[in-house]
Formats: sequence, structure tokens, C-alpha cells
Amino acid sequence: MDALISHPQDSDLTVSERVERWRDYCLRLPVPVHVDPDLSHGFRVEMARADLGPVQALAMAVSSSEVRRTPHLIRRSSPDMLQLDLLLEGDTVLRQNRADVSLSSYGLVLYDASRPYRISSTATGDAVRGVVVTFPRRLLPLGDHQVEQSLATPLPLHDGPGALLSGYLQGLMANRRHYETCNADHLGSAVIDLLAALLSDRLDTEAALLPEARQRALRLQVRGFILRHLSDPRLDPANIAAAHHISVRYLHKLFQDEELKVADWIRQRRLERCRRDLGDPALLERPVHAIATHWGFPNAAHFSRAFRAAYDLSPSDYRNLALRHRSLHAEAIHLHGASTTF
Repeated sequence: MDALISHPQDSDLTVSERVERWRDYCLRLPVPVHVDPDLSHGFRVEMARADLGPVQALAMAVSSSEVRRTPHLIRRSSPDMLQLDLLLEGDTVLRQNRADVSLSSYGLVLYDASRPYRISSTATGDAVRGVVVTFPRRLLPLGDHQVEQSLATPLPLHDGPGALLSGYLQGLMANRRHYETCNADHLGSAVIDLLAALLSDRLDTEAALLPEARQRALRLQVRGFILRHLSDPRLDPANIAAAHHISVRYLHKLFQDEELKVADWIRQRRLERCRRDLGDPALLERPVHAIATHWGFPNAAHFSRAFRAAYDLSPSDYRNLALRHRSLHAEAIHLHGASTTF
């Protein structure tokens, strides 16, 4: 994972020098582009990059600007690439193939980086914010016709695979420093599987997906569902299967090659949430049993045994140790990352 963060106050360079550095950086991306910022309201660039095997994700908060992908730039870089833009804040207009696609805050669009395009972005707050994912077209397990139907058109984000993809990308970029390099390919594959599930759902062509891709996408949807409902004491394989219109037997089959079975995975995630809350100073006044109940452990004795088996400490002992450690090392807690200034 690589981080690139820029703040105007961090640099003694002039605005024009910072702009030139940003332009040079954008010309060295896997899909190089020309960028022209609007300087009428100041200049701001904050970017963070995650290299996920052949997939690259770039989170950004930037000033209003125009991005251009020209025939010359296409010839000098790998042409068979697709890009996915998740717009979180601002307004953009994508122009490609003589068509204009307008997006406002919380929008999603897929487009072809092997064809010229122009993207005009306007900040509605202090910056345009979003995530851009770049990947080889061959990774998408859909036919050319299905891919073409999905290009340069707004994609649904508010429910189903779209909502899961959006949440996954935001979580991925927010926690990129926590992932080990060896997991990069798997994280990139998950992005592609979720996108494939979204496109097939939109086009009603799920049968066009390879069985392995369908299963991976469904497994990710199931895990997302579990994480959203961890605090529900009724969460169990039967309810999970019913929510996804599959049998309990097929649900277990989805996870048969995983290290943990479904019920074990649920218990592990719940224990992790309990451990996190027990170590949170803001929750010091919340009793241990209340934390356990909130995360699906209504039986205090059962929770205590499960927690001790997982972490070799009772919940109370862990809380005392974690809070003492946090107090002793509070000044040392900070984020690290490679940085540069435009």
C-alpha cells in the first residue's frame, strides 16, 4: 500500500509549483491523464493510493478540476484498462463517446480508459471527494457486450451489490495501512467480484458470470450482511440463508473452503467487536455484560468463556489491561505513511 498526501500548508512551494507537481504525478499513473485545476477558490490535493495486485485504487479530495485522457496518452500506456469512479462529494461530468454522464454526490460510473475522455469535476464543499479504481479489462468476468452496456452510464449504489461495493471501497481506503502486502491480490479480486455482481445484477445477466465469480461475489455479500447485523441476536445461518434466497446447505457450501465455518466466523467477528469496545475509553462506563449483549452474546457466562478462549484473558482483565496500555502509550499512537507535497 502506498500513501500520497498533500496539504498546501505543508509546503513552501508556490501554488504554480504545487500544480506542476500534481500534473507530473497524474502523468505517471497507470492510466496517465492531463489535469487542469480551477484555482479560483484555492488549490487543494489529498490523495492516497492502494496497489492491489493488478487493481489500483486512488482515494482523493481535490479542488475543482478537469481531467483529460487524450489519444497521445492512450498510445503511451496500456490501452486495455477500465476505470471505476465512486463520487462521494461534488459534481462531475464524464464525456466519452460523444455522450455526457452527470454524477452528483454518491454516484458511480464505469468507463473505458482505452478511449479518450474528459471529466469536469466541481466541488460542492471544500473539495471533490471520491475513489477511482483502475484495472485491466480482462479481469472482469463478463462478455464484451455486457461490459459495453455498462460503460459511461450511472450505476446503482443505494442497495444490493452497489451499496456493498461502495462500502467496501471506502473501508478499504480508510484502513489501507492495516492490510498486509500479501493480501493485496485478494483485496483487488474482491473489488472485481463485487463490480461483476453489480453489473450482472443491473443487466440481469447473472448467468454470464463464471460460477467461481458468482460464488465469490455472493460470499462477499453474505459477509457484508453478517457485519451489518452482528448486533442482532437472531443472526444465524438459517436467517442469513433466507435473506439471500439460498438454502442453509448452500450457505455452508459457500464457506466450505474457508478456514472458519459460518457460525464460527460470526462468533469471531462478534468477539472482535467486543474486544474493540472493551478497549475504548469512551465506553468505560458501559458494563461488560452490556457490551456483550449488544454484540449478540446475551449469556454473560457463555461470553466470558468464549472471550477467554479467544484471548486468554477474561473480559474485565482485558479491559483493564487495554485501557492501562492505551493510557501509557497515548502519545505514541499516530498514523505513519509515505508522503509528498505538490
